[in-house]
Amino acid sequence: MLDHKGRTQFNRMMRLRDNDVHQGRSDGKTLATLIPIERSSDDDVWMYQQQPNYAALGISRPVSEHKNPDGSTVSSYDGLQGSMCL
Repeated sequence: MLDHKGRTQFNRMMRLRDNDVHQGRSDGKTLATLIPIERSSDDDVWMYQQQPNYAALGISRPVSEHKNPDGSTVSSYDGLQGSMCL
């Protein structure tokens, strides 16, 4: 339980937080980007899906590759998924 001084300080900090969170502005622009898919061991669908043996077929394993708006290139053998960045 806060005393009067503590409540005053708490309320003052809440008003500052409201100004920052609810009225904040950013000059940044949201861009769509891709990131590698991360497969977890708990993902049953992925775990039981039969993977081809590329070495036995005599071909190289396909890789997904994409150049993001920031100039970085991402690649993954499992695929890419969408995300947002500034």
